Amino acid sequence: MKKLLLVLFILTPCILNATHLIGGEITYTCQGDNIYEIKVVIYRDCGPTNSNNTGFDNGGVISIYDMNNNLYEVIEHGVAVSEFVVDEFTSECVTLPPELCVEKGTYTIFTTLPDNANGYQIVYQRCCRNDQVINIEDPGDMGSSLVAYVPPSSEVECNSSPVFESFPPLALCLGTDLEVIQSATDIDGDDLVYSFIAPYHGSSDVDPTETYPPPYAQVLWEEGYSDFYPMDSDPIINIDSETGFITGTPTQEGYYVIGVKVEEYRNGVYLGEIIRDFRFLVVDCEVATSSVPIADIYCDGLTVSFENESENAFSYYWDFGDTQNPNSTSSLVEPTYTYPDSGSYEVTLIANPETFCSDTSLVEFSLYPDLFPFFEMPETICEEDAQYDFFGSGVIPPSASYSWDFGENALVQTSTELNPDGIQFLNDGSQEITFSVSYLNCDESYTSILNTSGSDVLSIEASASEVCVPDLVSFTANTTVPSSDLIYDWNFGDGSSSNLEIPANLYEPGIYDVSLTVTNNVTGCETVIEELEFVNVFPQPVSLFESSQISGCAPLAVSFDNLSTDADQFTWFVDGNEVSTDTNFSYTFNGGNYEVTLQAVSDIECATDDSYSIQIDSYDSDIISIETSGNEICEPDVVLFNVNTIAPSSQLVFDWDLGNGTSSNVQSPTIQYSAGVYDVSLSVYNSVTGCESFIEELEWVSVYSQPEAIFDVNQTSGCAPLSLSFDNLSANANQYNWFVNSVQISSDNELSYTFSEGTYNVMLQAASDVECTTDDYESIQIQSLPEVVADFDVNYFCNEDMEVQIQNNSQSVTSMSWSFGDGFISSEDVFSHEYAFAGEYVIELVTENPLSCNLIDLESVSVTVAAPPDVSFDILVSEDCEEGFVEFENTTILSDYDAASNWEWDFGNGTTNSSFESSNTFGQEGTYSVELTVETELGCEGSFSEQILIDFSQIPLSQFSYLIDTCSNNVLFTNESESADSYNWNFGNMDISDEVNPVVELLPGNTLEVTLTVSNDFCYNSVSDLIEFSLEGIYDDIVIPNVFTPNGDYKNDVFSISGIKDCESSVLRIFNRWGEEVFYSAYPEEDFWKGFHRSEEVAEGVYFYVLEMEYNQITGTVTILR
Repeated sequence: MKKLLLVLFILTPCILNATHLIGGEITYTCQGDNIYEIKVVIYRDCGPTNSNNTGFDNGGVISIYDMNNNLYEVIEHGVAVSEFVVDEFTSECVTLPPELCVEKGTYTIFTTLPDNANGYQIVYQRCCRNDQVINIEDPGDMGSSLVAYVPPSSEVECNSSPVFESFPPLALCLGTDLEVIQSATDIDGDDLVYSFIAPYHGSSDVDPTETYPPPYAQVLWEEGYSDFYPMDSDPIINIDSETGFITGTPTQEGYYVIGVKVEEYRNGVYLGEIIRDFRFLVVDCEVATSSVPIADIYCDGLTVSFENESENAFSYYWDFGDTQNPNSTSSLVEPTYTYPDSGSYEVTLIANPETFCSDTSLVEFSLYPDLFPFFEMPETICEEDAQYDFFGSGVIPPSASYSWDFGENALVQTSTELNPDGIQFLNDGSQEITFSVSYLNCDESYTSILNTSGSDVLSIEASASEVCVPDLVSFTANTTVPSSDLIYDWNFGDGSSSNLEIPANLYEPGIYDVSLTVTNNVTGCETVIEELEFVNVFPQPVSLFESSQISGCAPLAVSFDNLSTDADQFTWFVDGNEVSTDTNFSYTFNGGNYEVTLQAVSDIECATDDSYSIQIDSYDSDIISIETSGNEICEPDVVLFNVNTIAPSSQLVFDWDLGNGTSSNVQSPTIQYSAGVYDVSLSVYNSVTGCESFIEELEWVSVYSQPEAIFDVNQTSGCAPLSLSFDNLSANANQYNWFVNSVQISSDNELSYTFSEGTYNVMLQAASDVECTTDDYESIQIQSLPEVVADFDVNYFCNEDMEVQIQNNSQSVTSMSWSFGDGFISSEDVFSHEYAFAGEYVIELVTENPLSCNLIDLESVSVTVAAPPDVSFDILVSEDCEEGFVEFENTTILSDYDAASNWEWDFGNGTTNSSFESSNTFGQEGTYSVELTVETELGCEGSFSEQILIDFSQIPLSQFSYLIDTCSNNVLFTNESESADSYNWNFGNMDISDEVNPVVELLPGNTLEVTLTVSNDFCYNSVSDLIEFSLEGIYDDIVIPNVFTPNGDYKNDVFSISGIKDCESSVLRIFNRWGEEVFYSAYPEEDFWKGFHRSEEVAEGVYFYVLEMEYNQITGTVTILR
């Protein structure tokens, strides 16, 4: 296949919300004095796939970030310098699609990048890519972030990035080997390393002009693609890490996005990188190719017809390689040529001869004469183990070799003789025989079919060898050949026959021989098979039986005698249910009508049924049940009995035993019992059937004595309210109801009741479990007397004199006595009282009347009195230093005997608050009147107001910065607070300071939580930060190379480690791959390894190093290249 050397070219677009991006990259050149020239190159699709004809963006920006992803600068790039890209294919024989169009745009800016510790990232972001890209997910929404990394000046001064030397082609040819030049140059002479990478995602179609800080996500590969397989290619597309050459053979048309990363190293130390983001287009190029499809050996005679499978050609030149004929050429597309003799020839085909884009194909082949093997097939031999002879013939050169193939069914499967004999076959049927001849590398074969036949029938089978009349018997034959090749002749042994393949026959009882004759209509062979006494036909059994009786009184026992013939297996059924498999059996029937069936079966399961029915008149118990009018009754109630029968009562004779020595012969007798428990039984005789029935109920009737209601009470009169207890003296009862004036009030055994003034009738109702009841009554007379009552109300309304108001509501009083709880007493009727001190007091009133039932009464009321509240508040120094924010402290004094029920703040600016302590934000500077009002639970009310001045300049700001001294393990704080005159540092663990700029010790690997609180007369403000002194941070400046070349050229000759601090104690050990220590240094920052061990050079390869320091250990590998 033809190889094309291609110069790599970037196809990257960039404009808002368009799918025109093809590719781009960022490079920079140091101009000195920290001034850098930055170039952003963008490639856009200017063909029909850019449906909106989107051009270059003339209003975008280039963003610069430090390596901590903090924005340093945003620069508008202005108008792009554009030019159309001309195809740089080295071959003129490739025709590209005419619609391909790529335009290049270059933005150039200059900027100053001051020295910093980590370097810079230069970023350009745009959306969108073409929807037709096939190797990344959602390409229409995948933008591009072009990034270049600038190393810090501490590592290398005034570094310039690599610059790509050339561009990719407009397109790659499907199925064509390629070598794409993707190399770059570096004006600083740094080492460059090339690799594939997934490009970075940028702006999306939601906001095509969006810019945002690093880090950037990489585009997502579609399934099957990766950094190592970004394009369909066989062999896999590859980039040489040293030269930047891309090789491979594309195997699928389409658009592919690929990123090429160029890393920059100096003395083995990584400096930075640039990334080229571009889109490849793989198309089916029209390249002229020549092709002659012909076998290495041609065995079809001396005349050869040539086929032409060339592509994209318009003229041809053939040279047939016949050295005896100098004119053995042709310009036809597909010529024919006759050679003078067999032999080896070289044919040449030139597509587009005598043109720059010609292509030549050379084919060598060998030409030999025709071969024609043949043989006559022997006749079929109709016997087992037959032997066949074969004779080869046809057009066969004398020195040819032979081979026979008789198939896997032959006893001897192959032969190299011309005329093999005695060939036998294991199974009959169609045998494929092949005779092959080889001569001068030519092979020809002849194949024919031999039909062999021995015994075509192996056996015959019957559906059953023993059957019962009138069952059919079907027959089948096991044959060695398809049944379609056979003619059948069956003889069933009873004078009948059939020509069917699977016949059936109906026999009479007897034993029969069966035979079959088959004729093979392919081979003509005949096979006979006979089976003697093959079918035995039995007669049907006869079922018959008789019974000992067919009717009687239940339970009725009947025996059955079996009279069946030609049977030896029996099954008895009663009403369809199997009950026995005995020859004879007996059965006991309950009342009802039954059908008895006997099934008789012979040993070969011939079966028949003979049904015999008997009618049994069954008279079960004539008594269904007996009933009573009551099982539990009270004396002297009468009990009525009754019986439910099956037979008419006219044919029945009754005999009752009522359990108390009394009997009766009537169907429904009655009786009056005395108290007790009684058994009842009944005998019934049926005068028609002669059957007697009996039923008995034990302890069936319980008779109870009548209850007697009796009660007693301790007194029948007294002063209201009168509480009395009633004693229940009832007999023969366990259920009770008490009534007062006919109203039920209780169902308890005893009764306690309180009567008001009046006359009352009390009644007790007593009952047993069977609800035997009786009533007993008794009346009592209650005399009502007047009652003296002490009652008064107290009202207190908050006042300075602490005076309470009293309203006396007492009744039936002849004398009274007051006590006010403060030592003052009175026997007069009073209406108010003043207290000298706040507190809780109990006022008592005692009333008397010698003519009342109770004579004397006492009433007491508690009252709490308190003075009005003393309202006040203070203005606090607030934690919240928001402009206009003021916090208030409530200093109101309340009585110990009173509590606030409501607080109301009025801030004088239209806002209010009802909390105890409050705050307010005043939106404007000025003087405000703030008032606090309180209401108490005792109804007291008070207020207080004050003028305040709001000045926004009073707000302090708390802020600080710090620096960790990794040598002294101290944190140096710098106080950057504003508008503050007081400072409080809190470092946790009770460690505090009021210094302006304190110094605190912090050991590596620990954290320090710091809070700085600052204040002035108006408010205070706090800020907190968590300081981490990580081990990783100590060693961020350490740089360890991963390769060095101790070859004496004074470039990268030693393994040197930089960035170890002067205060650090460190040890370096280096080991070979067998674990042997080849280098040791206690001063690795000064004592460099030169690739020697014991004064001898070590071999090239990978070595393992361990750098041990006070707080950390760093391990890794370094490669020696000489």
